Amino acid sequence: MKEEDRRLETVISAVAEAFDVDQVALVSGHDRRATTESLRTARAIVAYLLHEDLKLSYPQIARAMGWRNHASARSASVTVEKMMAEQDDGPVFTVLSRLRDIVTQRLQLEIKPPGKHMSIKETP
Repeated sequence: MKEEDRRLETVISAVAEAFDVDQVALVSGHDRRATTESLRTARAIVAYLLHEDLKLSYPQIARAMGWRNHASARSASVTVEKMMAEQDDGPVFTVLSRLRDIVTQRLQLEIKPPGKHMSIKETP
């Protein structure tokens, strides 16, 4: 598996767990009539993190999320930016910070050399 794919999957699984949504539903395109507010927010946060942290292009994000085109990815990312602007250091910042910590920890644990096992307590 390519590094970019592994990082993408790590972000998606962390967001799915944090929002208690099904990972398949998270990346299966979107139909506004058939999704909950929680699922829409989770999708927007995935798009934002993939663009801002992993530096994926909007077309790459759209393909990964099962969206028709890059405009959906851009719109989702802008939604998170607007939430951040409205909430000045509010819940969105907390969620993003927590997710970034989770993703970083998971990626660090996955890249340890063979034979070097690290417990949660030993995490730097």
